[in-house]
Amino acid sequence: MFQSRRVLTLLFCLLPITTGLLLSLSSTEANSQPTPSATPTPSETSAPDANLTALEQALTSKNYREASRLTSLLVLDLAGKRSQGYLKAEDTRKLACQALQDIDQRWLKASDGYFGLSVQASIWRGVRGQTYEDTQIFQSIVGWRGSSTFSIAEPRGHLPFRPATTSPEGIMEASGGGWIQTISNRLDTCAKE
Repeated sequence: MFQSRRVLTLLFCLLPITTGLLLSLSSTEANSQPTPSATPTPSETSAPDANLTALEQALTSKNYREASRLTSLLVLDLAGKRSQGYLKAEDTRKLACQALQDIDQRWLKASDGYFGLSVQASIWRGVRGQTYEDTQIFQSIVGWRGSSTFSIAEPRGHLPFRPATTSPEGIMEASGGGWIQTISNRLDTCAKE
């Protein structure tokens, strides 16, 4: 019994020291962990120069299939949605203006204003751009019905296709995810900024 009492006394004496030591260690660990950096959201970043250079090279060589594929990947990467493989409307609304404008400018320059996101947005506004029926009209105008030759022989605004990884060069339809409406609205917002 005397031995048990001694052990208990010793434990009670050590308890404050042990508790203090444990608190000190956990505080040190908490302070030594890296603090999360203020990393920008995908919409605050711009397209990496290497990716824009590859896009520009594809466009300059008139390799529109590759340019559409690269555009698709660029836009998905900007939104942080490559693994998802497509964009939702809220993803599109958050895309970085500078990056979208950089991508669009390369399409406009290489195609003499024939292809590009802003060309598509202009056509969308021209068909009122509000309803599902409008997306059907838009798709007919830009030739998103059937296959593509990925050439300047296609209708004005035909390229680039809607970003997606489900096909090598994107999806040839406007209605999925409200793409044409939300990208047109995003480009309008960017023009005002």
